[in-house]
Amino acid sequence: MVKGILKGMALTLKYALLRKRVTVQYPFEKPRESPNFRAMHILHPEKCILCNLCAMACPNKCIEIKLKEGRERSRKLNDYDYIVDIGKCLWCGLCEEACPKKAVELGPEFELAEYDKDKFIRYMDTSIPEEDKES
Repeated sequence: MVKGILKGMALTLKYALLRKRVTVQYPFEKPRESPNFRAMHILHPEKCILCNLCAMACPNKCIEIKLKEGRERSRKLNDYDYIVDIGKCLWCGLCEEACPKKAVELGPEFELAEYDKDKFIRYMDTSIPEEDKES
């Protein structure tokens, strides 16, 4: 019986002392994301052609593209709001796959906790940087 206990303790100590730790002390240490990690949406407004395919591909209908007031027929690049309800999002990546110009991608930002449910609705920045407007 003592031999079995010592054998078990030796195995436990071997794993506890010699193996690399998997657990990180979050939030003091940030976890490493895998290369395929998907989190908060990133919009590249200079690539967006307002085709609405990302919103149509979303199974939970959490993406909405609204033309700004008085611009119903305009398809200018700055005349819209890109709205994502992260409270509904599955992070499935279908919006990313559906976009023909790769204007939408899921980035590494994963700290999305909020106390107010209205803060889950995110308005993405649709302004185009000056260097991209000229080209």
